[in-house]
Amino acid sequence: IVRPSNSLDIKVQTVKTAYFAKKEIVSTEKTTEAISYTFKGNNNTGTKKRKRKIAKIIYKNLQGKLINKQQTSLEQVVAALSKSNYTKGDCIDIALVKESIKFTKRTSAQLGEEVYIVIQTQYMPDREITLNLKQGGDTDALTTTKEPIYVTQNNKKVFAFKAVVGEFSQKSNALNAADFKDHAIAKITLQSTDQQENKQYKDALNKAEGKTSPFYIAMDEKKKKKKEIKKK
Repeated sequence: IVRPSNSLDIKVQTVKTAYFAKKEIVSTEKTTEAISYTFKGNNNTGTKKRKRKIAKIIYKNLQGKLINKQQTSLEQVVAALSKSNYTKGDCIDIALVKESIKFTKRTSAQLGEEVYIVIQTQYMPDREITLNLKQGGDTDALTTTKEPIYVTQNNKKVFAFKAVVGEFSQKSNALNAADFKDHAIAKITLQSTDQQENKQYKDALNKAEGKTSPFYIAMDEKKKKKKEIKKK
């Protein structure tokens, strides 16, 4: 008996799952490269507490100087502070690292907190997905049921925020960035940029039962026009 082969390679474009998440570092790999930092004043690093305090300041200052997917960690800065005191002009070399990451699903968050929305897809490369965070449940709370609330994305308050399938994978510094090539990932803050609106949200939440309120992710997708994505 001769049967025809399956010549139809049908690829069904699918959103597999969408969820709130926290980005976590799975592992850190130290590289042979380093970045230099020069002190602009006198700094006492004689105790663990002082060393960590100064390290946090240095780590923050380094963020704008890391280029071409370079990255380091707070622990590497702490390790570089080998002396108990530094004066103006002193220089330290801080090891660069590469990290593996994961996105851990979460079921709750606080107003004002930064969260990730992770959408896992299939056969949807470069698709731009528009999302809303809408009031769930049967009772109005922060807004009317099934209506969106403001969130902050890229320092702007928006009802509709966006994510592009594969964009995070192309821009990310992570060692395992390729693992997220079929994901659209949006980073948002659960608040408006308008303080009056934030106060209204907070007051409404305080009046809600248990001081909590359910929300759900709504989305729409479209094919994004091809353009070059610049890597950081």
